[in-house]
Amino acid sequence: MAALGHIRFDEYFVRHKLCNLSGTSFKVLAVILIHYNRKSCFCYPTEKTIALLAGISTRQCKRAIQELADKGFLTIERGKPNRYSLGRELLPKGT
Repeated sequence: MAALGHIRFDEYFVRHKLCNLSGTSFKVLAVILIHYNRKSCFCYPTEKTIALLAGISTRQCKRAIQELADKGFLTIERGKPNRYSLGRELLPKGT
């Protein structure tokens, strides 16, 4: 069992889903999940914060966030700051 932030993953998920992400997208996902708020079920870090903590540019950050959304890992609500929720790939089965 692997974990990122408060989220735990089984071996199948790690091997078949997370391993298909680019390294940049994986780092961005890790930073976002570290900011996961269990009460609101959202993550609120700014793109600047994500980029800084992931060690990438804000342009790379934006592309990685879009890749994560396109692959179903995140849902994005645009605003200041953006609000991220877990996408269908990260939700437990049956929800």
